[in-house]
Amino acid sequence: MANEMTVSTLASVINTEAIMEARLAFQTSVNLAGVVRTGDLTGVPTAAASFPAFTAPAVSKTAEATDQTTNATITPTDVVLTVARRVVKVLPTDLSRGASQENISQRLGQMIGLARAKQVDADICASWNSTSFTYAVGATNSTDVSIAMILSALLILEGKEANQNLILSLHPSQWAHIRGDLVLMSMTTTGTDSRGTDRSQQGQQVMDSGMLYLPLFGSKLLVTPRVGTGTDTNAMFMGALFNADCVGYAVKNVNQELGIPDIELQRDASMGATEFVHNYYDSAGIIRAAGVVLIKSQTY
Repeated sequence: MANEMTVSTLASVINTEAIMEARLAFQTSVNLAGVVRTGDLTGVPTAAASFPAFTAPAVSKTAEATDQTTNATITPTDVVLTVARRVVKVLPTDLSRGASQENISQRLGQMIGLARAKQVDADICASWNSTSFTYAVGATNSTDVSIAMILSALLILEGKEANQNLILSLHPSQWAHIRGDLVLMSMTTTGTDSRGTDRSQQGQQVMDSGMLYLPLFGSKLLVTPRVGTGTDTNAMFMGALFNADCVGYAVKNVNQELGIPDIELQRDASMGATEFVHNYYDSAGIIRAAGVVLIKSQTY
């Protein structure tokens, strides 16, 4: 018999749908992986990405017709990020797939891609939650985030000449306080300004959230709950103002190297279910601590 539709054919179609939806969901939902310094190890026989941080060469004042005998030292400090395995596994049963009125393959692909996007952003934000940062504003878990605090962070980066390509990453609760302060600042001293807020683009965008690309405090603003919490005496939010070149993200597409689909299906007949499994490999960390200022504030 010819032209029959086999189980393997159906599985191939389902796998392709899930993969395409997962890729699309990841690309549209991830924020930081594309703006920080990235090391792609795909096709390279290693699991470690090297991010050299060079020292600035010194200038010598040498008289005319005099041989310069001292070399400027620019030996880099090598920061290595080793990728590790991350897994997303979902297990829809045959009955759930058969009873659903949605295309389960597409829906699961979207969920897997979104899960990866959230985790990648969370891992990058978590890179400054440890002791790897050098500078911080906001002393304790009882500190309320403020505009003055962010301006202090900006001043630190200006003093270190690291105030280019800046990202301001804040938790929505932190942004809510900053947003409220910005709206109040736009009012007149009598509070009767009929405009309600500043007419500039920056003044208007403070009512939004998410990834805002208009300059705010000299930076692109990322408002996301993927900003983590740390501890002082109690839990507190760990936002940051940082030079994007000072944070690294390493990724290795092992599945591509081995010719394996991004999402694999594995049938469990005794359970009456099919596993959808996505493996990926990455790591994040601070490359140059002087370019990252932690913004600590109380949880609200």
